[in-house]
Amino acid sequence: MKCRASVSLYSVSSNLQDVDNMKISYSALDTFQSCPQKYKFQEIDRIRVPKSKEAVFGTLVHQTLKFLYSQEPAVPTLEEALQYFRDHWPIDAARGRPLDGSAAQTLWASEAEEAAYKAEGERMVAEYYREAFPHSSRTVAVETSFEAPIEDPASGEMHLLKGKIDRIDKHPDGTFEIVDYKTARRMPAQSSVDDDLQLSLYQLGLAERWPNLKIPKVKLTLYFLRHGLAVSTSRTAVNIQETKAEVVRLINEIKTSDFRPMPGPLCDWCGYRPICPMWRHLYEKDKVEMDPEMVRAKLREFFELKKTAADSDARLVGLRKEIGSYLDAKGLDRVFGDEGHITRLKVARSTYDLSKLKEILEPLGKWEAVLAVDSAKLKQLLSELPSPIRKKIESAKVVKSEGTSIQATRAKVKAPARAY
Repeated sequence: MKCRASVSLYSVSSNLQDVDNMKISYSALDTFQSCPQKYKFQEIDRIRVPKSKEAVFGTLVHQTLKFLYSQEPAVPTLEEALQYFRDHWPIDAARGRPLDGSAAQTLWASEAEEAAYKAEGERMVAEYYREAFPHSSRTVAVETSFEAPIEDPASGEMHLLKGKIDRIDKHPDGTFEIVDYKTARRMPAQSSVDDDLQLSLYQLGLAERWPNLKIPKVKLTLYFLRHGLAVSTSRTAVNIQETKAEVVRLINEIKTSDFRPMPGPLCDWCGYRPICPMWRHLYEKDKVEMDPEMVRAKLREFFELKKTAADSDARLVGLRKEIGSYLDAKGLDRVFGDEGHITRLKVARSTYDLSKLKEILEPLGKWEAVLAVDSAKLKQLLSELPSPIRKKIESAKVVKSEGTSIQATRAKVKAPARAY
């Protein structure tokens, strides 16, 4: 999605987050895990950005399926479902009505792209209707919100987990099923679904809604609309306690975080790029106070030296310091040049609390395998252990020291069409 030339895309409201007792959603936890800086922009600074085309598309598909299940006792026809989808299709403000009442923005790169998304949405709705609707089970809730209290046993703080479940069904045999729709292209492995935090949190929400419902009577399903396939799993009482512990761990991590950005493939779809320390230089290169040519010259020299010199070369060390000083002065974590870009990353050197590690591994008969605390052996062992044990071992990790490193990437990044 293209960025407008106006900073008015970014509106800020006050920070509503209580640092002790937090109200938090799976979406916020997932955002923090993927990028702490995005979490800060979104949840603490409350900076709003336009939705991506993928998000707008996914929302409309979800709304159309909600329409299917909200017309009882009448059952909508396939044509009525497709008409609902077409009637609510988002149109760029420049070519019609605005998106969600927001300011004018460009959502689709071209009319051809818009037509492709629309056709794919209609295909997904039609295929779902033919293969999965209606069904023999009874739908008891659609897009229902929940809140579940979670206590931190160490501090006594009470946090509130909130969320919304796409659909809850009750089957003839008395089993309840939580269904979450996915419009993503990639289907995860069964093991990933078995470990999926979102589904675990939905189980918590259902337990809070109906406390007398027995855990074994709940089925958890991700329905992948692009593929017309469902992947199901379940949780035990032990899993639920582990989920609560994981939520508490993440909340405590949020409280102590410095919210450094975590660059990755998802950056390409992030609306915060123009203000992110990892990307802002790309959008502001012509506005920086320091002579841009001076910065580009330093980067050119750095990349030339990297071709011929070892990292310990005195000039390379000096350039790292100069570039680091520039990043500090501008509040950046990445700077772009003609040959590539240089990124400053946070580096943590860790070890393990041996007493905790022994407490976890000894009952499994695995303590002897890592008795010498051989990192290679431990890494190999971790790959063989189930997810709950891996999470316990991770909690035994202790950070010895933290620092930063400068990483050079010889790859040109296309400048945005318009900076804000």
